[in-house]
Amino acid sequence: MDAMIDIRGITKSFSGRKVLDSLNLVIERGKTYVIIGRSGCGKSVMLKHIMGILKPESGHLFVDSHDVTQMADKELNSLRMKIGYVFQGGALFD
Repeated sequence: MDAMIDIRGITKSFSGRKVLDSLNLVIERGKTYVIIGRSGCGKSVMLKHIMGILKPESGHLFVDSHDVTQMADKELNSLRMKIGYVFQGGALFD
């Protein structure tokens, strides 16, 4: 398996509310995935972790075998230049 994105045990809470709880997900290179769910279930939070916009409380997230949770700002900027996506509505501005 050639993992493009490998999420291992990501946990994230906001104001004591757990949004991601030990999330594990492998996204294989060359495959198409759809992430759906009700409002507030963590879809955008997961995407923001993949981009390094948010840092998890625990766990690791690898993009092309690089641990995003350990990247410095300069490395994150380089990674972000290779990824494109559009947030829905007001989710762009935190």
